[in-house]
Amino acid sequence: MITANSEIVRDIRHNVKAITFDLWGTLFDDTPVQIQSVGFKQMRKDYFGKIVGQYGYEIDNESVDSAYAHAREVFDQHWKKQMAFDAKLGINAMLAYLRIDLPINARNELIIYFEEIVNEVLIRLVEGAKELIIDLHKKYKIGLISDTAWTPGRVLEHHLDGHGIRHCFDSLIFSDQNGYCKPASFLFKKAMADLNSTPETTLHVGDLKFTDIRGANQIGCYSAWIHRPNFLENGEAQDEPDITIDSVADLREVLL
Repeated sequence: MITANSEIVRDIRHNVKAITFDLWGTLFDDTPVQIQSVGFKQMRKDYFGKIVGQYGYEIDNESVDSAYAHAREVFDQHWKKQMAFDAKLGINAMLAYLRIDLPINARNELIIYFEEIVNEVLIRLVEGAKELIIDLHKKYKIGLISDTAWTPGRVLEHHLDGHGIRHCFDSLIFSDQNGYCKPASFLFKKAMADLNSTPETTLHVGDLKFTDIRGANQIGCYSAWIHRPNFLENGEAQDEPDITIDSVADLREVLL
């Protein structure tokens, strides 16, 4: 379903030459994945306990849980400041919280595991996303602007390739590779430079009002919000999009 002023829809159809997408919750399904009934979060925690145990630190599961929660708080602090964060920051935060000192090779082993455990499966696309991206690429320049956390851009790019749509993107912007998180204008401007587009000819699509829609609106791009009112801070009245859709598949009706 599409909610929008008919004049806005007409303007988007007439003016837009380039489209940028958020990744998680927009193209990638952000529902937690389990492998043999164990989720990635628990696998990361278990591996963390295993590695620190090899260096003589005996810690219980509750302590690991607390350290992991602390790392998420550190991530959130960076996110609110529009600063990029990654697995290196998270691992160092966990170790500092537990007052554990590991040699660099052990830290790097943890970082790589936390980053690449998602490669155990192919991250799912939301329904209709693959077909939409392939069809849009025939008519529009396509970009991606994605915030990252434990999983870096190089791994996410691998999963796009696994779905056969990596070649459809003329620009890939990941926060861990650029130092900023949405809604930082730098990321949107960099994408437009890659796509040779302007705010007046660019539509950004995402599921978070306070990152995707705010980022697009503040530099004058068109914005499309995937309706998730109960997710994070999406119930806020500010940062209103030009159009609201139930999923990316709805863009077919607007753009194709």
